[in-house]
Amino acid sequence: MTLLEAWHDWLSNPQCQPVLEGAVRFVFRLARRVGLPPDLLPCCDPWALPQEEREDCFRSVAHELWLFLNSRTEGWLRRMGDLPAHGANGRVLMERIARGFFNHLRDQARTLDHDPRRSLYRRLRQILSEEPSIAYRATREGAFYSLDSNADLPGPHDPAGEEGYAAWESPLAVVSVTRLPQRDALVELAGFFWRQAAQRLGRPCFMAVRELVHFIGCHYPDLSVPETVPLDAEGRIAGHDEGRGVEIPWDGPGADAGVVRSRIPLLAEQLAAGWSPRQRLMFALLQGEEVPLHEAAPRLGYSGPSGVKHLEKSVHESIRDFCLLWPGLSPPDLDRGLFEAFLLEVVEICKKEM
Repeated sequence: MTLLEAWHDWLSNPQCQPVLEGAVRFVFRLARRVGLPPDLLPCCDPWALPQEEREDCFRSVAHELWLFLNSRTEGWLRRMGDLPAHGANGRVLMERIARGFFNHLRDQARTLDHDPRRSLYRRLRQILSEEPSIAYRATREGAFYSLDSNADLPGPHDPAGEEGYAAWESPLAVVSVTRLPQRDALVELAGFFWRQAAQRLGRPCFMAVRELVHFIGCHYPDLSVPETVPLDAEGRIAGHDEGRGVEIPWDGPGADAGVVRSRIPLLAEQLAAGWSPRQRLMFALLQGEEVPLHEAAPRLGYSGPSGVKHLEKSVHESIRDFCLLWPGLSPPDLDRGLFEAFLLEVVEICKKEM
């Protein structure tokens, strides 16, 4: 039995339900710690609800989690590890599943307040990378796909020409507006666009996923395509010191991280504002001045280093949870230079407590 078959067999067995509901409780705790947008889950604080409503909420999210796991690839499931033997403690598996689903919700949170096109771009990248009938390549210039794995890589950046995608054959007869959110419909649209592009170019090639998104936007009017904007040499959006009120590029190296880089002072203030004065002083001493634990203890009101270690742990957990929601500040797209610049800014803010 393959790993994928083992997972599907486990998911078809009622024994998975307690594990999934336990994972859901863990997801809610993570969501409360980092302040995920409430729209991502059916209830903001299930523990504030009457017991019957709370259990209904957990069951509802557990069903969504079950659907999520059933749609995962074998590679994704392999990262979850082996399934526990019958009767064994499933807590480790429960926590791994919960973190995998939470990362999925986190990715949704990153695009929730942006235009639907940005969300569509992320979804297309995921679908095309997992579709066996499509060759997918991720490069420094962006994501590309092709129905011919032997095609040239990458394809041209502007296959539409002067006429634009609105003049191309409409895909509405192939995929209706109501079918657009479905996975198989997006795969059909990818093939429909690629065949037209290959015909116009006179050869098969890898097409940029962002061009597929623009093509879809031209033929499905409910989705408006934002204009991408250039970043300056320091990674800021040109003409916007704070990066507010403008659309950001969907693709290319540093596109998401460039916006975060322009907001580092604001993000650092937001993080530090949630700490107590003692936590800020501790961070300034340990991170900024590299003061040893035993020397920092009396300045923080502790008799020994154990109290400082406990305080340090709480701050590190706070940093980890805060960074989960910002591209470039957490895996899988961690930019170490950006993360270090962020921590240095936090140190400067915390030094005001000294």
